[in-house]
Amino acid sequence: MLSLGSTIDVAAQTRRALLVGINSYERFGRPGTVMASGRERIHDLEGSVNDVQAVGDLLRARFGFESSHITFLLDTAATREHILAAIRRLGDAAQPGDVVLFYYAGHGSQRRNSLSARPTKVDQTIVPVDANAGVFDVRDKELARLFGALVNKGVALTLIFDSCHSGAITRGIPVAYKERWAALDPRDAADPETPPAPEDHGALVIASAQDYETAGETPDASGVPHGVFSSAFVSVLRAAAPDEPATRIFQQVKAIMQSQGRAQEPVLAGTTERLRQPLLGGLGATGQVTVAVLRPGAPGQVELQGGAAIGLRENAELVPYGRRSGSGAVRLRIVKVSGLSSATAAVLAGERDSLRAGDLFTIERWAPPPAAGLRVWMPAPALDGPARAQLIDDVSHLQDSPGIELIDDPTALPADSTPLAIVRWRNAGWVLETPGKPAVPLSRSLKALRGVRGRLFISVPPSPALAAGLVLGRGTRNDLVDVVEDRAKADYLLVGRVRDGRIAYAWMRPNASQDMARSSTLPIRGDWVAGDAGGATALVDQALRLARVRSWLEMEGPPSDSRFPYRLALRNAATGELKTEGPVYAGEWYGLVLQADPARVTAALEPRRVYVFGIASNGESVLLFPPSNSNVLNRVPYAPGADGTWPAIISLGGDSLFDIREPLGMDTYILLTSDEVVPPEALAWQGVRTRSAGASPLASLLFSASSATRAPGPAVPLNWSIQRLSILSAAKP
Repeated sequence: MLSLGSTIDVAAQTRRALLVGINSYERFGRPGTVMASGRERIHDLEGSVNDVQAVGDLLRARFGFESSHITFLLDTAATREHILAAIRRLGDAAQPGDVVLFYYAGHGSQRRNSLSARPTKVDQTIVPVDANAGVFDVRDKELARLFGALVNKGVALTLIFDSCHSGAITRGIPVAYKERWAALDPRDAADPETPPAPEDHGALVIASAQDYETAGETPDASGVPHGVFSSAFVSVLRAAAPDEPATRIFQQVKAIMQSQGRAQEPVLAGTTERLRQPLLGGLGATGQVTVAVLRPGAPGQVELQGGAAIGLRENAELVPYGRRSGSGAVRLRIVKVSGLSSATAAVLAGERDSLRAGDLFTIERWAPPPAAGLRVWMPAPALDGPARAQLIDDVSHLQDSPGIELIDDPTALPADSTPLAIVRWRNAGWVLETPGKPAVPLSRSLKALRGVRGRLFISVPPSPALAAGLVLGRGTRNDLVDVVEDRAKADYLLVGRVRDGRIAYAWMRPNASQDMARSSTLPIRGDWVAGDAGGATALVDQALRLARVRSWLEMEGPPSDSRFPYRLALRNAATGELKTEGPVYAGEWYGLVLQADPARVTAALEPRRVYVFGIASNGESVLLFPPSNSNVLNRVPYAPGADGTWPAIISLGGDSLFDIREPLGMDTYILLTSDEVVPPEALAWQGVRTRSAGASPLASLLFSASSATRAPGPAVPLNWSIQRLSILSAAKP
């Protein structure tokens, strides 16, 4: 395994990748039936192929991989035999010092193993495309044997799995997501051998979820499906510094995932030495994104071999890679992004005829992605005044019904095994939805529930008047919030309840629970508000605030050149302990520090303006540094030391800048750095709706992230960065 101090010639390394992505499992058998093996058939996915295509593009554009050394196994090509054969070929070709990445996106599962040393008697697996034809999964023990040979060869090996091995129990208002989980294979592997885990011998391993969680899929801001993990991973890699350690890559990925509100926490494994290295061992990113000319396009245009996967967006401007731009150099502007791997550019300067296929360009002015915003789902409006009065009366009678436990807040359920049944208004009557059972039609009255036993939540649809006041969605002045028709694509659901003789509404995370509150950086529920005209205004304001928070939590920065090597940490005022993960406890006081590996603090370091603000678990925000809300004493590092070197740790403000207090939960601290001054009011996103006149392109971008609309941000220079630190706050034990 290579160390940071290795003398192996990095230029001599061959960079190899095997990328496996599977969507089309149903080609070999429809799901919902049981195979002769006793295993339930496996359903299709939507985002796995997109994931590996995006990773492949990034490897070429940012990490210097040659196309000839990247192997893709997509969909029907990813059979069990093809996967195993491709790994063996990879092992035969790799030489000591090579960099090797294996990336898998698809279903994960388990297979029974009666001779396993594990108490569960199951092996973890990845599911090949032909699993529905009765072919065995690829077990973790098989992978460990094959990858162990690569590690023993002296290869810098990274293994990444966007899949899961368990079906999780959901709570709250249930929503069925598309998950990367397949049912257990009951056929006994009867394999007693336990080969060494690759991560124990020098490999870096990242899994998208704990073994008791599911790994989900989600559409990105453009509606393209990806794995929740892969979407965050690609976003972080696009902006990561060239020498970013794997631990910090992982930390940033986790912070973005925690804004998704899924019960999904990634796993990082490796030796201490390996975790301190860049993601691909001694190999970091190039510091610049490169994109190749593919062919001439329409007059004055060229087609490029790169697109959304590497962060190309309309209005970004490119110059030749490795050469300074000048009056005689070709300059391009992106006019169309056709997909993950293709874009069209207009020639702004220079001669198009001077370009040849394979010529490399790099981004000089970066165009940010659209604001993440928020996706909400709302039930169809129903029930007029008399019907709502009848509903309130029916609920009051159900309170005393024997055998019924009436719930008025699904996010506050106890962590027990009692299922929650949902009573919804559908079409012209109520229906009862119980987990694992067909929906039962009731009637226009809830009196039919009197004989039902169990835990119930009655979900009240919005009245026509309330629905008319919820001015949200595309084509409105509040299009930062998008209204979707599919509940599985929503970040929040509009949920109504009856309590104490009154109807109220709140925005609620799907499947929300108290456990989710400990991992989600977005609130699991907004405040309950009355279902009248004033309530509509409050619900719109809540949705916009949540949308602004999510935009900041998922804002993507430009590709970093690592000129600013510092990372944010909290420092306990009493003990001096530096914290980059939780928990931190109520009543404790903290300051802010920037820390860096001394080896990465070079003489070429250029000070930057620094801003830090915190977003609490309820969505409130406060600017922590500079404390005076002005650009005074916030250009750091302040000065080199007596020996002429820059400090490895920098204090921001006092030792006791803030204390930990209610509300407790997952809090996010955001570090913004810039070569230019940023108006602090651009970060006061709770009340900002418009950009300030005459703002710089960067300030305009920050103002737009705090607005109520998805107006595209301007093209900006590459002289700023954004980092996130998500830390759980809790009551002192």
